Amino acid sequence: MSHSALILLIGISFVFVFGATGQGRKTRREAYGVERANQVEMLLRSLFPGAQVEWSPALAVRDQSGTKTSVDLGDFAITKQSDGSVNGVALLELGSAKAEHIERVKRFQAAGAPVFTTTIVVFRASPSGQIADLRKVVLDPNDPLTKIGVFGVQHWPEGGWPVLRIHYASLIFSSW
Repeated sequence: MSHSALILLIGISFVFVFGATGQGRKTRREAYGVERANQVEMLLRSLFPGAQVEWSPALAVRDQSGTKTSVDLGDFAITKQSDGSVNGVALLELGSAKAEHIERVKRFQAAGAPVFTTTIVVFRASPSGQIADLRKVVLDPNDPLTKIGVFGVQHWPEGGWPVLRIHYASLIFSSW
């Protein structure tokens, strides 16, 4: 092996070793990004006053009694306004019972007809990061079990509330 080939091989080895060690595993919070994680925490603290937000092993809130509840914030979308304020919208589901039930339904193992709601949360936050206005709406309150397929903000007029596009499946319990 020539001297220049050996130097090139050693150089590539150092790049590989240093590149691999420089990209450690990110935490769930780091994967969200600092700004977005702060916005998630701000929203959850507004929805659950006094609760602690936990990111590991999954996003959850721990209330003052110590009870931990997992939180699924599906499709968390933020838009910044010209004055520095923030508008946000998210799908909110608490606990894991709904996801577990849907998996049992898919395997034809579910029994009973429990009610699981999906809540749409829309909020405005001041430039300082405080929630100024918050609205919660249950997606189709007459449907006992929904699964969101598509969720997106179609239009968010300045000073108004968003127009959303939501496609969801209704899972209906039936005994034969």
